[in-house]
Amino acid sequence: MFLRVHLWRNFLLALVPLGMGLIGQQVTKERIFMFQRNYLFHYTVLVLVWFALTGLSAVPLSAKSQYQTLPPLQPLTIKESEGIYELGYAVAADGDTVIVGAPGSTHQRDQDGVAFIFTSAENGWAQQATLTADDLNYSARFGSAVDISGDTAIVGAFNDKGDDDRNPGVGSAHVFVRTGTEWSRQSRLIPDT
Repeated sequence: MFLRVHLWRNFLLALVPLGMGLIGQQVTKERIFMFQRNYLFHYTVLVLVWFALTGLSAVPLSAKSQYQTLPPLQPLTIKESEGIYELGYAVAADGDTVIVGAPGSTHQRDQDGVAFIFTSAENGWAQQATLTADDLNYSARFGSAVDISGDTAIVGAFNDKGDDDRNPGVGSAHVFVRTGTEWSRQSRLIPDT
């Protein structure tokens, strides 16, 4: 066990100069500590880019925070994988529910984006819903930011034009509410222009 931990520690320390842009510079204990404090220990959700290795239809998820621990690493498999891109770009979890954004995906227009809701099941994670918005413009990037709390989810589309086609990239946020196992959009939030 000690040997395995020791090897992993040396492997991670070898990556520190790459992550800090310190190639060719002296790496001190203080710089390593700063790197670990700022970049390694502040993450509460770890999303592995598994789809880059195995295809675009699965994202393994392991999440841990000081408040909750989600079920162990299980692939999140989506039902419809045609036209799904950047799955796992944004991820949020609350209890046994996870929301995963795929902003590069195509719903009605190229890269308008989608988001998926998963719930914990006996055998891992099961897809509960696909969240979309029909009033998005081309390349709106719906799913670029996601959050969930209880039965309410919010999905951001940072490149949405809002209601005025003359304002590209004004952005929008979409609030969805769960009733039973069904999700429906309750509101679309856009800034006054």
